[in-house]
Amino acid sequence: MELRRRLTVVFLLFALTLGALGWLMHKKGLHSLENEPEAVQINAPVNSETRSESISCTHQKLQAPSFHEIAHRLRLEVNPFENFQSLQTLAAYLQSIPPEDAVRLISDYMATHEDAPTGLGFIVGPNGDLELAPSLRVFLLDELEKIDPKAAASMAHQILDGSQSPDEWAIALRSLSKSMDAEALVKDPYYTQKINELLHNELWLSHPTAGYANAFDVIVY
Repeated sequence: MELRRRLTVVFLLFALTLGALGWLMHKKGLHSLENEPEAVQINAPVNSETRSESISCTHQKLQAPSFHEIAHRLRLEVNPFENFQSLQTLAAYLQSIPPEDAVRLISDYMATHEDAPTGLGFIVGPNGDLELAPSLRVFLLDELEKIDPKAAASMAHQILDGSQSPDEWAIALRSLSKSMDAEALVKDPYYTQKINELLHNELWLSHPTAGYANAFDVIVY
């Protein structure tokens, strides 16, 4: 009961915070979180049709990417739209190669612990996938789940055991929750432990990111 009351209070706080952010995004044409780097929203949302069109248009000129070079460009690029385009091209490449190769590339990069901000926000689409990702690692976790859900569930354990990013936790919890049915999920001690850690992380509670707020959706659904 105490946990339920705490969760209710947290949800109310997030609702108020996100409501205010929504008003600011509408007024300023960007979305950002307090004390975080500015995150600019791309005007056109990335729905499945947009994504398919992007993949189709870039398919003929795809080349094997260097994730390290992509990360370097993301750090230098001041135009969020250019970063968005780079990520779309990367997504197209990952979906054009055999799944096992895409899983290997993503896993190898994630193991380096390298990351790069995108200048974009954490925006969840109507189907639960990310339309915008705030970092390269978050983007790759989202792509991994689309390519190989089992590999994403395995990666989720690594993220939840080692990552200090609430945005990465949000995707990891989503991948883990999709790997089990609801009855098994609520009885799983590992999942329960990670939910408790999420709820009691004072740093994340005091400085919530959009990803942290979205992680609570996993608890609800």
